[in-house]
Amino acid sequence: MEVAGVAEIDLELGLDDEGYRSITGSIKARAIVQCQRCLGPVALDLAADVALAMVWAEKEIPALPSRYDGIVVGQDPVDLHALIEEELLLAMPLVAAHPPVGG
Repeated sequence: MEVAGVAEIDLELGLDDEGYRSITGSIKARAIVQCQRCLGPVALDLAADVALAMVWAEKEIPALPSRYDGIVVGQDPVDLHALIEEELLLAMPLVAAHPPVGG
């Protein structure tokens, strides 16, 4: 995957009303990937809404409110670049292809 142009990233790190440390916001980017029909390049507009709660251990994730996905943090800082890349990968369609012609 190659990002074409500039990604729009709007993330807020904070503490919500219930005391959860959270990362919320949105990510938008245009990615150039290989079309699975013609094998040529196809541009995809990707958008991801981010709603993560930071926890110390994976066992804490099931207790999170349904509005959050969990992200396990430790002593090291969160790698925001890796987090953004993962969110964009999750936003990709299962099969990348040009839109069908006609129809």
